[in-house]
Amino acid sequence: MITAAICDDEKVFADKLVLLLEEYTLQHGIDIKIKKYYDVDSLLEEVNDNYQIIFLDVKLGAMNGIEVARELRKRRIDSVIIYISAYIEMAPMGYEVNAFRYILKNDLERVLNYTLDDAFKEVSQKNRCYEIKTQGKSEFIELEKIMYFTSFKRYVEIYTEDKVYKQYRKISDLELELETRGFIRTHKSYLVNMQYIEFFKNREICLKNGTALPCSKTDYQKLKQKYILWKGKN
Repeated sequence: MITAAICDDEKVFADKLVLLLEEYTLQHGIDIKIKKYYDVDSLLEEVNDNYQIIFLDVKLGAMNGIEVARELRKRRIDSVIIYISAYIEMAPMGYEVNAFRYILKNDLERVLNYTLDDAFKEVSQKNRCYEIKTQGKSEFIELEKIMYFTSFKRYVEIYTEDKVYKQYRKISDLELELETRGFIRTHKSYLVNMQYIEFFKNREICLKNGTALPCSKTDYQKLKQKYILWKGKN
């Protein structure tokens, strides 16, 4: 799932942008969660690393969009920032905060789709690793090295080819986070990296290393079809 924030003090424009984003993601089969903010304070109060893409206006009252981005970068928030503004003269300042794009409002409908194509690729590249937080420490694992997750009550076990990790997470949250990155929920207790699937057989999923995992009986055919479609694109 892609998470996005919009900060614009023009409610009508923010609503329009939401509709355009929803139209794009529906056409491309992408799940997106969008939060609107109409003032800077509300955005800065809530934002951390929870948004992969942030759309900012430049003129936002007492604090402009460039200053907002400086504050985000100061907090080490590495979201993809896209400016959408009526003021072309502010565009060069976007480079100072590593903005991804600067779009004029009059050009929005003409260039937004191309911008989103590139922005989603950038998000994917930024999120090639999975962070495991345990006992106050963080460890990053390359997603391609994770074979599958399995859940036990309040925690999940993370299986790579040579190690098993444990982390307090809900597998439902992991599904939302990783479904656009090649993982499939095959069972209520399993989330599997599709690149490790060898084949489906007898209501089970067989991995390339010989591991057999249970598969939902109810969704078996639908899961097979989803895997076939993914394999065709990869």
